[in-house]
Amino acid sequence: MKEGNTTDVLSACGKNKDQSTNCNDNTTFSKFKLFFIFKIPGLAYNKNKECELCFTYCSDPYFHTFFNCRAVMHRFNLNTILDSLQLSGGQRFDWTMEDAYQLVRRKDNITTLVSLVFHQIWKFYCKSYFGGTPLHDNNLLSNESIINEYIQHLSVMKLIINNSIRNNNNILLAIIYNIKHELAEMQLYQTPVEEEQKGELENIGDTDFQDESLINFNRIYILYYECLEKRNDCLRSKCVKFFVEYHRYKFIHYFDVQGYIKFILDVFFDPSFEVFNNMLHFECRFHKPTIQHIYKRIINDKRNIDNQNTVQEQMYQKGEIQLDKNINTNTSSAIVNNQESRCILPDILLERIISFSLDNLPTFDISQVDLEIVLNIALVSKKLFKIVSKYISNGYYLRGPIKLQSEYCNINSPLHFDYDSIKYIKYGESSDRINQLFSRVKEFSFVYDEFDCSSSKDRKRYYIIRESEGYYEEDIYNKAIKCQEYLTSLPAMPNLKSITVTSYFGYRTNYSSFLSSILTNTPNGNGHGIESFKIAIDKDWTHGQGYSHLDFLEPLLRLHSNTLKSIEIKYLRFCHDEDMKALLQILAPTLEHQNFSFILYADFRMLKRVCQVDQDRKVYQYLLNQKIQNNIPYEDYDDNSDYDQDEEDYDNE
Repeated sequence: MKEGNTTDVLSACGKNKDQSTNCNDNTTFSKFKLFFIFKIPGLAYNKNKECELCFTYCSDPYFHTFFNCRAVMHRFNLNTILDSLQLSGGQRFDWTMEDAYQLVRRKDNITTLVSLVFHQIWKFYCKSYFGGTPLHDNNLLSNESIINEYIQHLSVMKLIINNSIRNNNNILLAIIYNIKHELAEMQLYQTPVEEEQKGELENIGDTDFQDESLINFNRIYILYYECLEKRNDCLRSKCVKFFVEYHRYKFIHYFDVQGYIKFILDVFFDPSFEVFNNMLHFECRFHKPTIQHIYKRIINDKRNIDNQNTVQEQMYQKGEIQLDKNINTNTSSAIVNNQESRCILPDILLERIISFSLDNLPTFDISQVDLEIVLNIALVSKKLFKIVSKYISNGYYLRGPIKLQSEYCNINSPLHFDYDSIKYIKYGESSDRINQLFSRVKEFSFVYDEFDCSSSKDRKRYYIIRESEGYYEEDIYNKAIKCQEYLTSLPAMPNLKSITVTSYFGYRTNYSSFLSSILTNTPNGNGHGIESFKIAIDKDWTHGQGYSHLDFLEPLLRLHSNTLKSIEIKYLRFCHDEDMKALLQILAPTLEHQNFSFILYADFRMLKRVCQVDQDRKVYQYLLNQKIQNNIPYEDYDDNSDYDQDEEDYDNE
């Protein structure tokens, strides 16, 4: 009877008795058995006894419990369950030791799921032995129960990751990718639902995925979320690719950090893993506060992973609470806690403490984190409120975007626009709103970042060194400054009258092209056009720089000559012959026929020396006359290079 029962059970599993015997001696069974002996030694007491659930004689309780027990095999169709979880990859799968061992050896998320199946079987036995009869418990060995345990597993992994890499940003992106991989594959295991019909999108005819202008970027940013609602994976993938390329050479001082982080999070939790895969080539700037903020937002996000009510999270929180309770529990008579005592700190010390706290805010989560910290400090007392108010306006992280479209807003769009202010234009802003913002701009100014590429030890964007890991990010920044993609093309400014540029080195053509685009897009005639243009040109004497690119002067003179009133070009130092030759080449065709004021701060002896034809000399004479009329001193802007020119050259002019 016992032999017959054993044979019946083996037959039900698709194996015969001999196969079971051979399996007992192979390496697979040895490894499984070793694991079971260490983890559940209590099963050894059932050896050579009848199973209390199926009443079948079992010579090996480990093999019988997990692979041959009638109570499990007849109650639960494990093959169907595992097929629905897509563990077999479309191949024939039987719940046998050999097949299960092959899945366990994979060492990926499938290994985790198979382990959870073992765990569910073990829970079934424990409930059967000690907790009544769970044969009608539908929550065991089901897709839902296994997936719920898998989600709890991911929650625990998040807690472990959160503690282990809190100060190690080097592996953050790899961690984010791994979590996303597990989430994507977990979605495959859930019961498939009928996919929604992909809706048609409107107004995508003007969208150009090669145009990286400010307006077009915001169009594509909005398009991604429209495609998300319409379940259009193909267009979403294009939007993500565009986002990746757009930010390849961008830094946080020139874009909306909040919108940047939001998009990364939404792509991370995008329902399509193929869409997320487009982020694999994303060059995330290694700015530690930003990366830490992205990481915290992903870990604490409620989409797909909800760890608020897991036992592990509760234990973690209770441990922290208990730790807090244990602080300051020393009741020794040597310590006196006098609640009436007061410690009055001088204002200068409080100011230092508070300024340090505000300079090290978590990051950019204005609505939830940063402002809460600031308000908590400010509401302590009037004294602290007064001190905090001094520092709120010092960092742009705490400045929320002004909603100009609000009916309650009494602030108009600014008449002056500094390019640094581009970071306050929110991602996802409509084209109409952006055009409205720039339609009122009359003055445009730009302090170029090329100074950071010079040999000077000073830095305009010192935060890149201070808040990054090592000097790799600084090297990327120095490279990006000279790339076309570093700057974003602005929309037309029809009322623009004045342009002021400082710290211009002109190493490459990117900054010159940026100015040319502004001049070309600004309408001329009928009361429109540039009236004043000023630029201060600097030089790096150790950089081996030739001439500074001044190609923007051509569209300035060609398109706005009728409205121009003054042009001022100031070479601050180390002017070269090549600079004067390039300047003459641009000015020669048109300048002598103009009637506006053209003020040049430069070495006029060098300018005269490089004149080669009569046209060059006419331009030189015109500029010299302008210099005399405007009382520009000679010595202040003479070049320091060596040359053998007599001072009489100027006296004879």
